[in-house]
Amino acid sequence: MIKMAGFLPIIGEPIRVIIIDREIGKLESHDQFETAREIRKQALRKISLKHQGPILRSEGEDRLHRMHDYQGALEAFEKALSVLDMSPSSYGVSSPDRIYAGAAQAAVFLGDNEKAKKYYHKFAEIVSLFNANPKLKNSLAWHKETLNWLTTHVGSLE
Repeated sequence: MIKMAGFLPIIGEPIRVIIIDREIGKLESHDQFETAREIRKQALRKISLKHQGPILRSEGEDRLHRMHDYQGALEAFEKALSVLDMSPSSYGVSSPDRIYAGAAQAAVFLGDNEKAKKYYHKFAEIVSLFNANPKLKNSLAWHKETLNWLTTHVGSLE
């Protein structure tokens, strides 16, 4: 049913992005990184810029964690940030928390103190908001671990 919605006018492209994002995640969870990378490349060519947030976040994470291409990762995260507000329907699935965390980490690895601090603070704000929600408090292990790592490394850049 959800795949059929991908062909509807207006909501079709955002639905297709969700489907593609899930497909990429499934492939990567099965260590099929090259196939995921090819699907991501095709999506970035075909999907309009305003809906690319989730795909750009995925690109940034792949470059950051798997390829160790920190400059490419930072560029992908920054482009994802630039499109976040273009499409409210793509905002949540873009995962701004993951984008800011990834951008901060990439900036740390590049030694870009200003960007590392800027993205770290945005990520810390999101974690604080999540922490205030009692329903989320017990599911923030990754956020807290990443925030601690960033706190240590961003502080060491000063």
